[in-house]
Amino acid sequence: MRRSQPSLDRLRAIFDAMLAAALQGEPPHSDSGLTSEVEDLLFELADAAPAEKAALIDRARARFAEQVHDREHPPTEEDAIAYVSQFFPDREQP
Repeated sequence: MRRSQPSLDRLRAIFDAMLAAALQGEPPHSDSGLTSEVEDLLFELADAAPAEKAALIDRARARFAEQVHDREHPPTEEDAIAYVSQFFPDREQP
């Protein structure tokens, strides 16, 4: 298990390398620093038919961009409470 997050520059390099590998049919390796959502899309891409690859590339890039955004702009405590409260609508908020 990875103990620390890679830098954003390193994470971008990891994504680029794993995207290139997926385009050659190689599945991504785990513990890369990428989210499971990004890794799942790269798995799909590695197994995809040629006609499906463009859409999966776009989805993987979009999900990776979300991961980078989340790292650059982590949620505030207020954001986290609002997110969790949607699952418990009848509960009083602190």
